[in-house]
Amino acid sequence: MSNFIEELKRRKVFRVAATYAVVAWILMQIGEVTFPALKIPEWVMSTLVIVLLAGFPIAIIFAWIFDKTPQGFIKTESNDTYDVSEINVDNRVFYLKKRNIILVLGVFSIIIISTFGTNLFVGSVNDKSIAVLPFDNYSTAPEDQYFSDGITEVIIANLAKVKDLKVISRTSVMQYKNTTKKLKKIAEELGVANILEGSIQRANGRIRIVGQLIDADTDEHIWAETYDRKESDIFKLQSEVAIKIAQAMKSELTNEEKARIEEKLTDSTIAYEYYLKGNMHES
Repeated sequence: MSNFIEELKRRKVFRVAATYAVVAWILMQIGEVTFPALKIPEWVMSTLVIVLLAGFPIAIIFAWIFDKTPQGFIKTESNDTYDVSEINVDNRVFYLKKRNIILVLGVFSIIIISTFGTNLFVGSVNDKSIAVLPFDNYSTAPEDQYFSDGITEVIIANLAKVKDLKVISRTSVMQYKNTTKKLKKIAEELGVANILEGSIQRANGRIRIVGQLIDADTDEHIWAETYDRKESDIFKLQSEVAIKIAQAMKSELTNEEKARIEEKLTDSTIAYEYYLKGNMHES
């Protein structure tokens, strides 16, 4: 057994294994930090892990068969009868050995990436960026789903009128309808600092909207409110919610922006119903 271990050392198998493990770990740490910030699909990270795992035994086999020389890679000659005492021993102190320096730098890089990497990339997210998740439909009639989706769309459109805000499009957020993902994960995938979620319920000519603005990084509520109004006040209510959210995100709305938010598509709630239904069928 001792001879086999010495042969592994001679062929630098241990060195290759340690170096490969360090490099693979660094790559996975970098991927875990940067991929969400760059909106790279999750399957890319999974593929990277599979490739790195599959490459490990290949690297070990390569280290066993070949040796690196000034002339390039050559096939390592077997040496079953070599004398261990003839092995060149590097007697230099630890910090002067090249391979040890590489390993230490690799471990140090991992610590730095793990500790500060996430903050570096998350910190680049716009503090005034927001994703409005599809509002839950709490109405007694399931077919009222078009109504809650319509309210979500209008709030997104109103917030987008505020120049100071970065608002994720309706198309991008609708994929999270009925999702079980954590808000922090959604925020990372969309590259936003804030998430707005809520619910809508209407019955007997009244409408109730519950909204919660959440800091995705800390999971703390920035703003939360419940509105209970007549259904005929829906236009004013939608504008009010958008303005309150913009103010909660410390955006200074201009008079022009407020006026654009308060614009009505129509004065008729019936016409508005048909408009929302039409949008649902187009989707």
